[in-house]
This record gives sequence, structure tokens and C-alpha cells, in this order.
Amino acid sequence: MKAAKALGLSRMKENKEKEPPKEYIEGYIWCDKNQNNFTDGVLRYGQNEIYSLLEFTQYAIGKIAKIEVSNRTNGNLLETKSFKITSKKMIIGFDEEKIFNSCDGETINFFAIKMLVENQFFYPDPKYLNMNLKIHFVVLVPKIMNKLGWKMAEKSQIEWFEGKANNYPWESEPGINYFTLGGLMHFDRFKDFYNKHLNDWKTEKSINVLKGEIIKMQKDGIIEFPTVANPKTEFGTFSGEVNEKVIKPDELNGKETIEKMPLFEKYYFKNVPYKESKLNSLDDFFGAIANCNLRFSAKGFLHYQNGKIMVEIKKIAVYIKDGFDFVDGDALISQPLGFWTYKNKSASKTGFSNSEINNKSYRDYRYDTHKGSDGYRYSNLYLYDATYTMFNLK
Repeated sequence: MKAAKALGLSRMKENKEKEPPKEYIEGYIWCDKNQNNFTDGVLRYGQNEIYSLLEFTQYAIGKIAKIEVSNRTNGNLLETKSFKITSKKMIIGFDEEKIFNSCDGETINFFAIKMLVENQFFYPDPKYLNMNLKIHFVVLVPKIMNKLGWKMAEKSQIEWFEGKANNYPWESEPGINYFTLGGLMHFDRFKDFYNKHLNDWKTEKSINVLKGEIIKMQKDGIIEFPTVANPKTEFGTFSGEVNEKVIKPDELNGKETIEKMPLFEKYYFKNVPYKESKLNSLDDFFGAIANCNLRFSAKGFLHYQNGKIMVEIKKIAVYIKDGFDFVDGDALISQPLGFWTYKNKSASKTGFSNSEINNKSYRDYRYDTHKGSDGYRYSNLYLYDATYTMFNLK
């Protein structure tokens, strides 16, 4: 009898030794504090709190877990935490500043968690998207701009990130009165450019363009030509009402498409491009506008005199049109947008260890998140009285 019991105990012990080891770790996902997971493991703009939902088996409850958060891109270990496992699912928060600071030096960073329970080790393969947090450095740029006091640039960035993804600026609703010319005059280089070109519309070439725009206004039903019975009519519009115009952008190789624009833009007659010098430092103007176009629209009267239509310009409207976009066209190298560092909250046109971003950096983010809207923005209109000799429309 005793021998039988001993044999039974021996077999139980043998079976126990043959049992496979218990699994403790299921895995994890990156999420916010409400356990909303980051789609495909990509951190979107505005998601500033970083958590992870850790999943364990029932066998892990009561045991001690150790986790390490590291930047897979550069190998930096950021945080180590140890805790007792109290449930199969546990949410753990991380210091987002440590994570964001670790992003300096790369335009895209990947973060992962190493998990250790008892003698079991878990570290995800890079192909498991939800387990590898992907951070595009560009989502940190508005934070840097805020610290630098670049209000216009920060606003432009935030609205781009919050907008629906598109490919070209004409696919969005235009921003009317987005800037004030008075505010832009605080930047001496633009103020000098503006004052230099304020009367550039007074050329024969520009006046010929204006003649063509006046004829378009009449064909579009915006104005009426004067007649013997009605010898004086008005031309021009400074209305900000959004209208549509057929355009043939270079990016589409001359193919027609529609652009929405304010009415005053539809009939502008003079354009003077503003180009940022490579010697200029990065600042709020560069971040918000950089290259743009100074444009002129006109209002006045049309007079019927001796069978001719004479044009009298009374008012000139000056404004800027800016395209906030990250289009490179056929360029072999994406347009550089400076070297940025989150840790020091700085930006410059030269750098070594900082993150150099370019137009493609933003397009890569848009590809991953389906967010990021290019668009056109217009300043307010500056109106002034015009002095110009009357001329024949035809």
C-alpha cells in the first residue's frame, strides 16, 4: 500500500515536471489614458499623453513585472519600471517629455517596451505596428514654435495638422484675412520689399493685364460696360466672397482643375513674388509664410467717350497670397525646412545633431495618418487712392 502511494506521488511529480511552462505575457498596445489605442502605433498631433495597455495571463497575477521603454531608432533606454501585476490588463503611463526629447536627431523614431515576468522575456518584432510607437518629429514642431513665441507659425502648423489630408493647396477652402499686412510689417525684410514694390503695377504690361481682367469681369456678369444711355459704370471688386476659377497648375502638367478663391483674387492684375533669402534666419515669418506673392487688384470707373470705353482707376488693393503646403513637384531633393531640436526648443538653418526636416517629412506624416491639409491663405486688403492717367480699354 505504501509502495503504491509512493509510486503515485512519483508519477504526479513526473507529470508536473513535464507540464509546459506557464505563459505570463500576452503583449501590449500604445494608447492614451482612456485606453484609446494609437492607430497603427502612430502618434498623431495633439496626442500628448503616452500610455501602454499591458496584457498578461492569469498566471502572472501576483507576480512582479519589469518593463523598459527604449527608442529603437537610436537605442536609448528612457524609462524602467517595476510593479506587481494585479490584473490581466494594466495601463501604465510614461514620461512623454523623455520620449519627445529622445526624438532629436531623427525625423521618425520608433519606441518599444521590453517586458520581463519571472524568467519570461518579451520584446516585439518591428513588424507589429501597434507595439512599436512611431513618432514623426514634425508633430513636435508646433511645441517648439510655441516656446519660441512664433504665434503665426504655430497657428499655421496646428491648422495643417488638424485638416483633412489632401495633395495640393487648391483642394482646400481658402483662408481669408488670415494675416494682417500691418502685422507683417514688423518683419523689416518684408516691409522693405513691400515699400519697394508698392507701385509696381504702374507699368504698361500691368495695365494691359488689367484691361483683360476688366473684360473678364464683364463676361462673368460682375460689371457692365458703359453706353451712350449709361455713360459711367464701375469696375472691380474687393469682395472676399469665395468663388471658383478654372486653373491649370504646373503640378498637373497643364490639366484643368478648380480653385476656390476670394473674388478680389479672381481678377488681380499684378503679382510680385517674394522670396526668402537663404541668409535669413528662421523666425515666425519664415515658419508661417516664407515665400509668398504680393498682389494688386483695382477698382474704378468706366467712361463712355466718343465711342470708346475709358478706364479710370480710383482704388488699388494690395494683399499677399501664401500657399501653406509641402509640395516638392519634380524636385530631386525635398525643400529643407531647417534643423530643429525639441530638447532645447530651438530651430536654425544649420545644424548637426538636430533633426533636419523638409517637405517630405510632412508628407510622410500625412501618408501615415491621413491628416494634414495644404491650403492658400490671404492677408487683409490694404486700400489706397490711385493716381493714373485714364486709358482706352480696347
